[in-house]
Amino acid sequence: MLISQENNYLALLNAIGIPGVRDGIKVFLTQELFSLARLNKVQLLYAQSTATVAEDLMNKHTQTIQTIIEVAHILNTNNINYAVFKTIKPFISTPSDIDILVPDVDLQRAKILLSKQGYSNVTKDRFCITMQKKTNVDLYLHPSVANIPYLNREILMRYKHVTDLQGSKISVLSNEAEFIAVSSHSFYKEQMVTLNDFITLAILAEIGDLKKISEIAEELIVCDAVLMVLAVCKNIMQDFQVPLKLLGLIETMDPPHIDVAKMPYKFPLRAVLKTMLNKIRTDRQTREYFPKAILADLSKRHILDVFKHLTRETY
Repeated sequence: MLISQENNYLALLNAIGIPGVRDGIKVFLTQELFSLARLNKVQLLYAQSTATVAEDLMNKHTQTIQTIIEVAHILNTNNINYAVFKTIKPFISTPSDIDILVPDVDLQRAKILLSKQGYSNVTKDRFCITMQKKTNVDLYLHPSVANIPYLNREILMRYKHVTDLQGSKISVLSNEAEFIAVSSHSFYKEQMVTLNDFITLAILAEIGDLKKISEIAEELIVCDAVLMVLAVCKNIMQDFQVPLKLLGLIETMDPPHIDVAKMPYKFPLRAVLKTMLNKIRTDRQTREYFPKAILADLSKRHILDVFKHLTRETY
């Protein structure tokens, strides 16, 4: 169902706030804002802010955490080098899948180990194997879109560390590398920014090193994409007036102006293509795989998938 989103995202953002930074304003749940929260992937935060029982969402959240712990235990026990990324949010959430970086030398062994524990191989492309039991687990060689890598796993995993999740040890990216992973995924893979993305980036900036974020963006050659995402964040912050460290990063990197009337915000196709072409031109890894991806994906089904991707409301 299509709903009016003009300016309503600010009412939603005020209701949920930014966890750990600014409390939300207690309100009654409305179906319109709940639908908007679903599109922006913050429906559990909105349910909590309205004191609404959301048992199905909590069950999904719990299942995700349990799966992360189970998979991490399997990988830790067998000395698999890995890093969970884009999945463990700094607030309660319901991600659609679990994303894990794994080096080439460990990928097949990780797949076999998960298969022995009841995970089935659902799909596979050049850079990702999707395993499934109760939740999808994506094992990535490199974060990619249409078989074109947009982030280098080796560089990302230089910034990994071990964190505690409900008493279990989980390898994850640093706050700064996670910031780059989330913003790059938002631009290159999804071509849109949700309130989930904005809140995630705002919190990661609060607890991270802003200078290091800029340095990692340069190292991974994704400054253009990060700037586009920051431009959306900048516009949101002009109306959502809360003092955030994210503003310091915005002032330093100086993103272009973007008018944001509704969220999720979808990047214009022209801007996506221009930025991606520049990425191909300047990034050796991306440039290497681009021709192979074009030849592999010239099919009617793939063209239809691309069209659906460009016309969707959320991801």
